[in-house]
Amino acid sequence: PLPAVASWEDVPKEKSAELQYRYATWAGQHANPEAAWLAVINYWSSEPDWVLPAQMQLGQHYLDEHELDKAQRHFAEMSTAVDEKTRLAGEVGKAAVLSLRLDPVGSQTALWEIVKDSSVASDPKSSADRMVLGMILATLERNYRNLGRDWEPEVKSWANRRLRQFRPLQGALPGDPPPPGQPGRSP
Repeated sequence: PLPAVASWEDVPKEKSAELQYRYATWAGQHANPEAAWLAVINYWSSEPDWVLPAQMQLGQHYLDEHELDKAQRHFAEMSTAVDEKTRLAGEVGKAAVLSLRLDPVGSQTALWEIVKDSSVASDPKSSADRMVLGMILATLERNYRNLGRDWEPEVKSWANRRLRQFRPLQGALPGDPPPPGQPGRSP
């Protein structure tokens, strides 16, 4: 077993941001996940390709552990970043916190305002975009479940388009419009 660490400064610094991220993914999860992700963020702050995914992992850790005050502060800080992707990821995280605080209407409203006209989570090659998309979809699903109704058609269409970018599907999904020249079908 690995020794527990008290803070990110106690986490050994690896030779690269990628190795630090891998450490956080594997070894750090057994010692102190929060410290392990903060080590990536703080030791390698000049490596945005590793910092944003680490920030998303840290936020997800807070959500999974139901540490909603920490999650709120973390995502609020991200939402003030200069970098647009980080800022949008922070806004998505804040909507996830609202959802877990049983405010599905507030969460849904905030989330839809973020995603409906933006390019958030649109690069299938970006691990950060895949994480943000996962958080968006999980939050949308939780909101609709808590609201006790089915997905709105516009939101469902947006989610299906994003899913196709990341995971090309064979055939149509329920609720998709029929291809040109074919009669309509029911979901």
